[in-house]
Amino acid sequence: MKRIISALLAGIIIFCAGCADSQSPDSETTLAVTDANSESENDANEDGTTESDTNKDETTPDETTADLPSEALGKGVGVNPGRVTWAYNPAAFTWNGGGYWWLEKNFDSDVVKQMMTDIICELAGSDDVDDALTALFTNHNERVNGKSEGYTAGQKIAIKLNMNVAGTVSASNNNTQGYFPAPVSIRALLEILVGFGIAPEDITLFDASRMIPTYMQELCSAGELDGVNFVYYDGTTNNPNDAVADTTKPVQWSIDLHSEVDYADYNGYPTCNTTYYPTCVTEAAYLINFFNLRGHNLAGFTASAKNHFGTIMRLHRS
Repeated sequence: MKRIISALLAGIIIFCAGCADSQSPDSETTLAVTDANSESENDANEDGTTESDTNKDETTPDETTADLPSEALGKGVGVNPGRVTWAYNPAAFTWNGGGYWWLEKNFDSDVVKQMMTDIICELAGSDDVDDALTALFTNHNERVNGKSEGYTAGQKIAIKLNMNVAGTVSASNNNTQGYFPAPVSIRALLEILVGFGIAPEDITLFDASRMIPTYMQELCSAGELDGVNFVYYDGTTNNPNDAVADTTKPVQWSIDLHSEVDYADYNGYPTCNTTYYPTCVTEAAYLINFFNLRGHNLAGFTASAKNHFGTIMRLHRS
């Protein structure tokens, strides 16, 4: 597991929400960069800002946030330690409230891809997306493996999607209005990775606890993306896409969990037992966390950590 990065692109947030009557064909992307760690490799100005902060939007804390801690917790890592980048462009999304929001026709794919490109570049502090990806991969390998090397052909990448509201079983369920990553945004990232030189066959989109709907699979494997893999929770008979637990990689919990013996069964299986990583994760050299930025009644606001509920799985699922 030492070669796996939990969110290679951690800190990337893309907003393309809006409604049809608020769109303007001349809308421009708003970029913002926050460097939460003072140990950033960028040279700071006298006022504490960096070149990447120039001309970025500034926000003023209101009464709700004024009393919150102003310093980041923990120590940032990455090319620019602690950096968070986000992009917003109302022209990217033109849904008028009718039909399914996730349909490709409701998005400007070119705008979305440019937003994704911009935030990757800002995250690494580069003007070229390929150079930015090289910097991100190299920085990760230096920190994790002690090797100054970038992505190597044949290395696998697992991308954890947040499909929490998409349900389980039957990937043909194409009628949900749930809030999950927009398929167009996912495709934008895939196109950038494939354009960088990563083979589609070496990329897996997964959620071990939920399904990935058919329409998402079709859009994210069409054309140049043919060969991208999909792994999800599908209990139907002999489904090759159903997540498989790697029993050699048990997750060691810091608290005592009920065992398979002393906990109540559910349909013949224990409802709480040892968890494992799916094989698509343990076989990967890199793990990208493609999350939804939102709260949850079980965990509150976790800044992407909650999405990894679907990165682990029980041996028996029912």
